[in-house]
Amino acid sequence: MGKDLKGKELGIGVSQRKDGLYTDANVKGENIRCNTQLFYYCDKAGIPGFSMHVLRHTFAARCIEGGMRPKTLQVILGHANVGITMNLYVHVTGDEKVKEVERIESALKIV
Repeated sequence: MGKDLKGKELGIGVSQRKDGLYTDANVKGENIRCNTQLFYYCDKAGIPGFSMHVLRHTFAARCIEGGMRPKTLQVILGHANVGITMNLYVHVTGDEKVKEVERIESALKIV
């Protein structure tokens, strides 16, 4: 692949890679049937392995980045409250921080 995909540890057993995908801190430790198949296909494709749970984190972050309302995402993910969704599943990327600052800058017309 050539890209440096090593990410930052988020402290919840999940790391964020530089390409935006969230990965398990211990990918090799997973042995669930769907994850085993997913790891197999990742290996076959020559990409780093990741679990289905990691896809939930990635999905949640991309939904919020795309403008989905947090309450809607909470229902889709099946969480008891929106705090679980926003505090454990949604991760703010560096690009998102920059976009938000630029949006406020524009709104305030700061040069």
